[in-house]
Amino acid sequence: MASFFGFHYSEFFRISTFGFRISHCNRALAQTVYPVTGCMNLAELERKLIAVARARPVSDAVPYAFEKRIMAQLKAQTVDEWSLWARALWRAAAPCIAIMLVLAGWSLFTPTNTAPGIDLSQQFENTVLAAADQEQSAD
Repeated sequence: MASFFGFHYSEFFRISTFGFRISHCNRALAQTVYPVTGCMNLAELERKLIAVARARPVSDAVPYAFEKRIMAQLKAQTVDEWSLWARALWRAAAPCIAIMLVLAGWSLFTPTNTAPGIDLSQQFENTVLAAADQEQSAD
């Protein structure tokens, strides 16, 4: 019998009464869990999943009390707030460095509008003392 990825050909297809192959993989579902309205029926999904899980036989591959041990490990894990902050800050470091490099390059390559004879300290002093000069001229 022909096989397809380790499965027998007859597991995927069957011959209909008219001689056509019908795929078991793409058959239409009688009831849908996700109706056309756009919201999923969670109760129906849960009911179907539990029904499918109960229909499958228990495998010997799963160790005894496996789910209890996993749940105990999940409950035992504690959340360290400092590690959450550290992880978030390290993730934010790369974008901050990229932004810094872009702004530094922008400031280096933009032309300046200041005249070569005017000193930056003189411009700063004029700006800071502008309010004091206005008060003196009003008196």
